Amino acid sequence: MRLPNSLAPLLSYSLTLLTLPTSRPPVLPQCHAEQPVNLFVQRVVGGKLAQVDRVKVVKRFDEVPRIRAYPLELSQVFVTLLTNAAEAIDETGTITLSTVADGSDVFVTVADSGRGIPSEELETLFDIGFVKKGPRVRMRLGLANAYNIIKKHGGELDVLSAVGRGTEFTLKLPIN
Repeated sequence: MRLPNSLAPLLSYSLTLLTLPTSRPPVLPQCHAEQPVNLFVQRVVGGKLAQVDRVKVVKRFDEVPRIRAYPLELSQVFVTLLTNAAEAIDETGTITLSTVADGSDVFVTVADSGRGIPSEELETLFDIGFVKKGPRVRMRLGLANAYNIIKKHGGELDVLSAVGRGTEFTLKLPIN
């Protein structure tokens, strides 16, 4: 099967992210964890979420130290998490973004008050797969990419969810 020219670069980039080594690169530029979060919020709130006044975005950013990270790659993670959060909210709801640090790690949480994820789907949430939306079938790459980007940064990506109550993703990124 041949992909349309417009999709080929996106799929190629996504597959490249999935095959990157998971060991932490030796030198990463420093940034504040809020930097990619704020960049993402500006893009999404100024775009998709701003068009739907049904979603309220709450930011709770504690003072956190700089981390070694690729801000644009982390922005991709936040775009995925926030887009999924917005899509999970059927009518009105809230997306809460927070940052906090302990002595060795920075934690970034993206939580929504959406419909939640069934427990049987949580086991394969970060796997590549297919999803049917209406009459269309789409390849599911977003969370797999997000997971691999966080692993590449030496971090962890965890999820808690309850059907009817919402979902919370927590990114743990090392300070050093």
